[in-house]
Amino acid sequence: TMLENIEEPLSISGISEHVGTSIRQLQRRYLSKTGAKLLDTYRELRLERASSLLLHTDMSMMEIATATGFSSRVAMSRAFLKRYGSRPEANRTLRYRGIAPI
Repeated sequence: TMLENIEEPLSISGISEHVGTSIRQLQRRYLSKTGAKLLDTYRELRLERASSLLLHTDMSMMEIATATGFSSRVAMSRAFLKRYGSRPEANRTLRYRGIAPI
């Protein structure tokens, strides 16, 4: 369900409705099974997709932000920097220089 909704991310309540459980129970079960928070995993999936789009497309930063469910290019950039330690633009620049990105 999360992978199918990268562009328009589901809310936690939407996911819990989809699987037929309460929000709290979903979060507890997910954490106990994976050791990660559900929202963190969802964000990670979206950032991985953004990184892939940077590497394999010529989409603009805004198009990538939209395609990965971020509210703006700035929001995506912030999340990307926090996760990977570099800005999305730097990742794309490395691609054009023939250096493998993150």
